[in-house]
Amino acid sequence: MHVSCPQCGGPGEVTWSGVVASGDGSISQVVVRCPDLHWSVRPSSEVAAIVDPWSLLAAQAAATSRRPRLLRAA
Repeated sequence: MHVSCPQCGGPGEVTWSGVVASGDGSISQVVVRCPDLHWSVRPSSEVAAIVDPWSLLAAQAAATSRRPRLLRAA
């Protein structure tokens, strides 16, 4: 599932989803990760609020037009 990154607004992807036990009962959670290596754990109910297809298309277009980053030799 593709969603926007909660930290930078870029394209993100749900890399894990599951149910976690808590004191108030179980909570369904997801892990969202983006190409800029941001990641966050969110309740699955928030993912529906993060999904915005128009901002996803704009972010994907911006991500593909960026120049690749060069890695420095150590």
